[in-house]
Parts: sequence; C-alpha cells; structure tokens
Amino acid sequence: MITIPLVMAVEEDVTNLGFWGPVTATIDWCEENYVWTEYIAEFFNTISNSALVILGIYGIYQNFRQRHDNSLLAAWLSMIAVGVGSAAFHCTLRYVEQQCDETPMVWGQLAWNFLLYKEKFSHPKAWRHFVAVLFIIYAAVFAYLHAIFRFTTAFQWHFVFISAFSVRKLVQVYQKMKQPEGRRILKENMAALVIAVTFWLADHLLCDHMQSLPVNPQGHAVWHILMGYYCYTGPIFIQYYQALETNRKPHIRRVMFVIPIVEVRSKLD
Repeated sequence: MITIPLVMAVEEDVTNLGFWGPVTATIDWCEENYVWTEYIAEFFNTISNSALVILGIYGIYQNFRQRHDNSLLAAWLSMIAVGVGSAAFHCTLRYVEQQCDETPMVWGQLAWNFLLYKEKFSHPKAWRHFVAVLFIIYAAVFAYLHAIFRFTTAFQWHFVFISAFSVRKLVQVYQKMKQPEGRRILKENMAALVIAVTFWLADHLLCDHMQSLPVNPQGHAVWHILMGYYCYTGPIFIQYYQALETNRKPHIRRVMFVIPIVEVRSKLD
C-alpha cells in the first residue's frame, strides 16, 4: 500500500518465480515470496489489505445508515480501491498491479484533500467546479507520468507532500473541537499512523534480522492493517465534526469494542 522513501531494490529470485512470473515491480518487500502458495507472491502482505476493503465497505454502510454527508463516500471508495490495488500488487509483484496500488493512493488522497478544503472554494459555485476540474487534471497527469517514467522515490515524496495537507486540516479541526470523545478519534488516527510507519521502517531497515527470526513479524502486513484504521478514522472524525456544525448531537459507538462509528442522536439543545 502506502510507501515512503528508503526503497528496497528489487532482486529477482529466478528460482522462485511462482504463478505470476518474475518480479517486474520497482519494489519488493521483506516477506519472502511464494512461501504459502504459488498463486500469491506475498501472502500476508496481500491478505492484510482486507482491512482497507472491509473498513471501506463498512464505512459506506454506516454513512448511509446514519445519513452522513454523502461526499464522504469518496473517502470510503478510495479505501476500497487502494485495498484491492494493493492486494493485487503484493499478490503478483508486477508493475501493472503496482500502478493499481499507487495511482489510486494519489487519487484518493487528492479526493480527500478536496473534501477537507471544499469550504474554502465553495463560493461562487463556478469556482468550486473549476478547482474540482484542476484536481481531476492533476490526477490524470500524475497517472500518465507515473506510468511512463516509473518513478518510485519521487512518487513517495509526492504522496507524503499531498498527505500533509490533510493532516494539517484535521489538526485544525481538532483544535476547534471541545468534545473529548471526538478529539479521541483523531488521537487514535494519528497514533495508528505513527505506529504503522514504525512497523514499515522496521520491516524495511531490519529485514535481514526479521527474516532470521523463527517467525517473521510481517511488519508490512501490520502496516496495512494500521493504515486501514488510519484511513477509516479520518472520515469518522469529520463525520463527528460535521454533526456538531449542523447542530446535531453526535455520539461515538464502538463496534467490537474497537471500530468507531458516529451515531446522531438528536438536535443539540
């Protein structure tokens, strides 16, 4: 899924090609290839993307059920697209599937940025449409250039850069919010991000050590799961804030004691 600099060079193991053939992606990960089945290159890195898909689908369901802002559906759909694309990438380790992972990441982040900042260009309506068109053009140009030039480190820095805008906006909303249960969601959101990055770095920088252990901790798979929670709780935090802004009374309920959803009980007094 999401990656940051310090890319591991691809070293093809010609003795273990598996069903999908040689590695053509620009990145290979610490998990050993084709250990569990000849049909999945990186088994745990593949199935761990189910966190993104399942939470994305559940987010859509609750979005309709609780009658939240339908524009947030773009965030949930982006989660699903990235989860499916990332699973395809780790399953095959082919460049085409790598594009199916990385391009939706950028498109989804651009959509998330647009949703978070849309009030800044909501008037006049023509201006909002113009900005939306600019975002679409930007996304299309990126997809074309990324497919042609196959840049990896530049992609990662670019993704970090555009992601910083959403983090900045969420922190601004956090500073406005007074409700502890709402603020807690963003704390969990940021904690998931920090811990996920830590696992990513450990999986990359300590790969030889990880593979020498009796059981590989599968840090990149843990990264996927935690990033699923990170991507899920961002829109949840915004749902809570939007309910307050529209004079409704939001409440956080936990599913299985972990997964938060925003229920709207009544109008504020």
